[in-house]
Amino acid sequence: MWKKPWKPQKQNLIKTSDKRRLKEKITEQFPKISKEQLDLIIPQKGQITTIKVGGESRTVVYCLEKDPVFFDIDGREKQFIPTGIFDPQSEHYDFP
Repeated sequence: MWKKPWKPQKQNLIKTSDKRRLKEKITEQFPKISKEQLDLIIPQKGQITTIKVGGESRTVVYCLEKDPVFFDIDGREKQFIPTGIFDPQSEHYDFP
């Protein structure tokens, strides 16, 4: 009847090669994003961490300096959902 609250399972700092791959996948999903815009979201020197949500979910949260930037609902890096901190409808980003 009552579901347990979710807890983050793991929090990992991603490597530079994984950060590069993440940028490639985001540009595939959002083709109108420029390199400069992407560098604002995922900077070269910024710390990107992944947090796996516990429970039956496979959701992964991508965070920049502890602020969530993207969600990956199924954990397979197929579809990234931007958070409120990163707003693709903002005037600063040219997204579809």
